[in-house]
Amino acid sequence: MTVTLRAMTEDELEARIDDLVDEYALDLHRSRGLPLDRARTEAQRQTADLLPDGVATTGTLMFTAEAGGAAVGWIWLSLSTPHQPGSAWIYEITVDAEHRGKGYGRALIRAAEDELARRGVTRLALNVFSHNTAAIRLYESVGFHTTSLQMAKSIGPAAEPAKW
Repeated sequence: MTVTLRAMTEDELEARIDDLVDEYALDLHRSRGLPLDRARTEAQRQTADLLPDGVATTGTLMFTAEAGGAAVGWIWLSLSTPHQPGSAWIYEITVDAEHRGKGYGRALIRAAEDELARRGVTRLALNVFSHNTAAIRLYESVGFHTTSLQMAKSIGPAAEPAKW
């Protein structure tokens, strides 16, 4: 399986941004117990903070992944890791629903690694929500390993889910 990466256009990002925010809001809801409206507001805020200039944001690489001339997904990378020079961060990797389970995720990560290596990057990192077991399996299968583990517990009366 081979995918090629090409720079994402502002129009492509605009077409994907609502789904990105919606999916992130659901993850925040599931993992932190935030009410959906608050989770959506937080997802919108974080996304806007991280992408003030869209695809032209300094230190950001956004690529559309293609196979056979058709878009199959996309990846958002950050080269802005001041505490770890030579590192990059995956903020988002998405294989479009109709292309999932066909090896595109693995190929997309490999293509991103090749692109980053050409840029002198020697370390790639990401966060993944613990409920996303399919993504965890994918990341482990391409060589990612756990470097930290964040845990939370609700305490007090009624022990509601922790709200961060």
